[in-house]
Amino acid sequence: GTKDKFGTPEMMEKTVFKYEQLGYDIAGTLFQLQMEDVQPVNNFSRGNAEVVTTEFITFDGLKVITKTSFNDGKYYTTFYAEYDQALVKLAPEDIQEFGVLKTAEQVHQEAVTLNEQLQPWVYRFGGFAGTNMMRAKADIVTETGQTIPMPPDLTGMTP
Repeated sequence: GTKDKFGTPEMMEKTVFKYEQLGYDIAGTLFQLQMEDVQPVNNFSRGNAEVVTTEFITFDGLKVITKTSFNDGKYYTTFYAEYDQALVKLAPEDIQEFGVLKTAEQVHQEAVTLNEQLQPWVYRFGGFAGTNMMRAKADIVTETGQTIPMPPDLTGMTP
């Protein structure tokens, strides 16, 4: 509930990350994306690569869903956005003060616009963004559960 403090939808500000900066790193991944390459989704095949689904959720109900795989030494991601009324939460006061929260209509339109622009494409990302989008919840927060094997180098760089 503090600016630059992130958490899981269930735990919010009580989330305990594996290391303090990790919540900021994960949230910053979506904010700072640098797409290295793009290709039409219809021309792309993930083959047998494992696909990791990640959901980024905002207080005003925007959910951006990414599907990322590690193919031939590179990360590939597709995007889908939606508005979900059930996800709308009262933002902490310090976030409300920024005046950036949107109405339901604005969030719905934002999801439509994002889908029009992003859904036709598959994006290739560098190691930092790709690695963060492929992390399992158990790799991020202090919970037990099944983890997804990461590529040999956690930075996403191949030896």
